[in-house]
Amino acid sequence: SVTSRAIVSSPPSSSESFAVSTMAGIIVAGSVVVLLLILCSVVLLRRVKQQALHRAFLIAFRSAKAGDKASKQLTPLKLHSSYVAEAVLGKGAFGCVVKMRTLKGGHVVW
Repeated sequence: SVTSRAIVSSPPSSSESFAVSTMAGIIVAGSVVVLLLILCSVVLLRRVKQQALHRAFLIAFRSAKAGDKASKQLTPLKLHSSYVAEAVLGKGAFGCVVKMRTLKGGHVVW
């Protein structure tokens, strides 16, 4: 006669389940740390780029003279995507007047 044997497995011990949950926690925590490091690196690189562009703006501003052809550096960072600098109209103690053209429509502004 054929007898069937049931395979009975014992439930995992508390030390085994603790080890599994500990490993899962370590993996999740490690992933979070890596993502935070990547995010911080991206933010830092953007700030470094903005600082370099601002430094170029200040250098261009100091050397600008009325009548000069304007460079892209004379455009403030927030306006780079909307305007193109054409000429320096005048410079004073507190600012620099630059003739600019809009990228959309080509209207002249200063």
